[in-house]
Amino acid sequence: MKGESQTILGNNQFIQIAEVDSTKRQYVDLTTIISDKPEPNQTYADYHVRAVYQPSGNAPISISSASNTIRYDMVDGIAADKLAMNSTEIITEYRLEQNYPNPFNPSTIISWQSPKGGHQTIKLYYIMGREIETIVSGYYEAGYHSTLCIVNSSLPSGVYFYQLTAGDFVDVKKMVVVK
Repeated sequence: MKGESQTILGNNQFIQIAEVDSTKRQYVDLTTIISDKPEPNQTYADYHVRAVYQPSGNAPISISSASNTIRYDMVDGIAADKLAMNSTEIITEYRLEQNYPNPFNPSTIISWQSPKGGHQTIKLYYIMGREIETIVSGYYEAGYHSTLCIVNSSLPSGVYFYQLTAGDFVDVKKMVVVK
């Protein structure tokens, strides 16, 4: 995408907004502008993602079905909630992803996956282990999940940890706040 913002027009007009290599499991879009005539009192827009694979040589192009619905909050301007609608991939393990962007100021996206529904929490900690706040706490269905983390403006620049706990599964990742 090369740092440019893109506009997605309504009425089934689609454009390519990014290319990622085949090893990527996720893509976080922080620069897309959604533009359409909203319905009265509309506060969000949904858009779908399709993946296109073009092998080398004369092999045919493969196009995925629309696997995710992304709900874009038109009030806050944040595409932070990915719902695994129509997803055909079966999740077999818990996984906590690295936050993106990292380093960040003042917000970042934390994503994780869970193979079964249950109570899940994500907590933020100082580097010495003292808890700062609970970012996520609640029941989540099996699937991919993302949340927007906006750090307290009083937190200084530095290294912090966030921890996912889901049943017996616990994983910790490092994040860096820069001011």
